[in-house]
Amino acid sequence: MNDPSAHLSELDVIGTYDLEIKTSQGKRTPRIAKMEVRYGKVKIARPSSCPQELPEFVELYAIEAREKSETIPADEDGVLWRLLTTHEVNSLEKALEVIHWYSMRWRIEELFRTLKKEGLNVESTQLESGAGLKKLVLMALNAALIIMQLVGDRDGEAGKSGDLVFTEEELECLEEIGKEYEGKTKLSKNPNEVYSLAWTAWIIGRMGGWKGYRKAGPAGPITMKRGLQKFSILFEGWKLREAVEVPLIEAPKYVCLEESYG
Repeated sequence: MNDPSAHLSELDVIGTYDLEIKTSQGKRTPRIAKMEVRYGKVKIARPSSCPQELPEFVELYAIEAREKSETIPADEDGVLWRLLTTHEVNSLEKALEVIHWYSMRWRIEELFRTLKKEGLNVESTQLESGAGLKKLVLMALNAALIIMQLVGDRDGEAGKSGDLVFTEEELECLEEIGKEYEGKTKLSKNPNEVYSLAWTAWIIGRMGGWKGYRKAGPAGPITMKRGLQKFSILFEGWKLREAVEVPLIEAPKYVCLEESYG
C-alpha cells in the first residue's frame, strides 16, 4: 500500500468517542464532535536517500480519528487526526490512550511558548557555561509550571486548591488585590470558590490584562506571566506593610486664643 492514509480510511471503524471542542481552540465552532476510530499495522518504506544497508521498511501502528459528518458544521472541515506510533495498538482502549497522548501536544507547545521570547525569554540569556544555562532553564521551568497550572485550571474543571501554587500569605494578599479587580455586577466578579486555583487564576489573569469576561476569551500563558510578574512586585510591598511600623504622632495641643485672652 503506497498511501497509508487511504489504507486507514478503508479500515473498519472499531469504536467512537466524543471530543469536546471549546471556543478557545482556534476558529472551530464549539461542539461535541463524534469521532470514529480506526487502526492497523502499516509498513513505512525506507527513503531512497538512505543507505541500502538499512532495513527496507519499519512496521508501525497507525491510528485514524475522524469526525463524523453529522457533527461537522457546513463551513468547516471536520477534525481528522492520523497518528503513527511504535506502541502496539490492539484494542480501542489502547488507540484512545495514544489519541489522548497526542491531544496533550498543545500543552507542550504552550510550555515552549511560555519559555521563549513572548514569555520568559530564556533564549536571550548571555550565560556562557552549560551549568549556568541548566540552572536558568530549571528556574524558568519552575515559573512556567506555575503559569501552566493556572492556565490548566482557569475554568475550575480540575477543582484544585490555590495552595497548590501559592502560600497562605500569598493567598491572603491575592484576596485583597482581587477586590480591586471586581466590579459591581455579577459578571464582573470572580465566579470561583475563594482560595481555589481557578479563583487565583482569575485574579492573576486580571492583573495580566485580561478583561474578565468570557466573551473576551480565557487568559493565556503570556497574560498569566504578566500577571504573576505584577503580583510578585505587589506581594513584596504587601509584606513590608507589616514589617514597617509607622509610629503614631500625637496631634499638637493648640491654645484657643479667645479663651486665653478672654
